[in-house]
Amino acid sequence: MDFTTLDKTMSAELEIQRSRFIALAARADSEGTAREVIEAERRKYPDARHHCSAFTFLPEGWESGAMPVTRSSDDGEPSGTAGRPMLDVLVGSGLSNACVVVTRYFGGIKLGTGGLVRAYSGAVSAVLDGAPRLQVSQLPVVSFQVELSKAPALESWLRSRGLVPLSIEWKERATFRIALADIDETALATALSEQLATAITLTPDGIQTVEKPA
Repeated sequence: MDFTTLDKTMSAELEIQRSRFIALAARADSEGTAREVIEAERRKYPDARHHCSAFTFLPEGWESGAMPVTRSSDDGEPSGTAGRPMLDVLVGSGLSNACVVVTRYFGGIKLGTGGLVRAYSGAVSAVLDGAPRLQVSQLPVVSFQVELSKAPALESWLRSRGLVPLSIEWKERATFRIALADIDETALATALSEQLATAITLTPDGIQTVEKPA
């Protein structure tokens, strides 16, 4: 299981009919974190008329198919003209665990319902356009043991193939833990056995969350 989120907080600004729309996008892995992002923008721009927002996140149990949670707020704008269009753009971007806030300084010219929808959705599109992303994966982990004398060379061999160990425990034998990302358990066991010229037994050892640039 995996999802894509923002790699860093991004911002963008648009001016439409003399109104300023300041957009911010940030990673938010929970509703609490998203609320903190929104409140931080309120404190940053206390004199702005509106701080409209939208966020989506995967709740506990998402690995087993729990549905994403979504929230949006028009924050005083006419119903359906800000929060929902913002959420539609956010969800349509393919991002999860992300929050967007658009702060508006009113410029004295009313934009109308259609104009507001275009302005708020456009602000979110602008802040998400080209934003660096992370792929977050839940990967099965396996462990195996080898003789201490063979461990340093094996570690180097694994790293040269992109199989960076999550950890190595050095006791009477060396215990390696590896997340199965680009290789399955059977292929790894075969490769290890061939490299070490002896049969290697892999033991399931939990799940690891791994993040990498998308």
